[in-house]
Amino acid sequence: MRKFFEKSWIPYVFPFLIILICSEAALFIPQWRYQLLILGSIIAATLIYLWRDRVLHDAIPSNTVVQTLVGVGAGLFLAMLWYFLIHAGDSPPEPLKIGELWSGARKYVITTLTTVAFAVIIPVVSELFWRSFLLRYFIAPDFKSIPLGTFNLFSFIMVVVLGALPTSNYSAYLLVSGILYTGITLWSKNVYCSTIAHVVANSCIMGLALYFGIAFY
Repeated sequence: MRKFFEKSWIPYVFPFLIILICSEAALFIPQWRYQLLILGSIIAATLIYLWRDRVLHDAIPSNTVVQTLVGVGAGLFLAMLWYFLIHAGDSPPEPLKIGELWSGARKYVITTLTTVAFAVIIPVVSELFWRSFLLRYFIAPDFKSIPLGTFNLFSFIMVVVLGALPTSNYSAYLLVSGILYTGITLWSKNVYCSTIAHVVANSCIMGLALYFGIAFY
């Protein structure tokens, strides 16, 4: 069992699978959607912390200032795109229901934990899985031997397309964001820049959702 958990792909895949399982479970018990998101994110964050020495070196930037600015700009663009897309459909956006489910201190605790999960933990887990692991794994199973930022057309297409499948309601946004995050990774040769973009985008989306009362998840 110990040898199994020492496999190079485990720290990249397991945290993502935990969040994915919780997200899929929420489809069957929607009244628990936010608790499941929080639970999955806490477990995933704990695993990444325990395995940090095996994964976080992929996020070391070559030029912190430039890559931070590019990431922030990309994240702001994606947040504006999300807001445009949810208003471009024939039906109005689904209302945010956090306030209807709880009241008092419990509402603020759940809202805060949901914000941290969606704005910080999920972007980190997603970038480590899609861009750091899967983008290289589609090139060669021994993905650690492939330098981050290596371009392969098949790998690029698979990561972008598969990344748009989990949440069909937001497929257009996920497709565009997947192209942008993957392109940034190929350019920067690390997942620092794409993670910054993902965190900024999700943080702004969460802020818009709370301000306008629009469902984000």
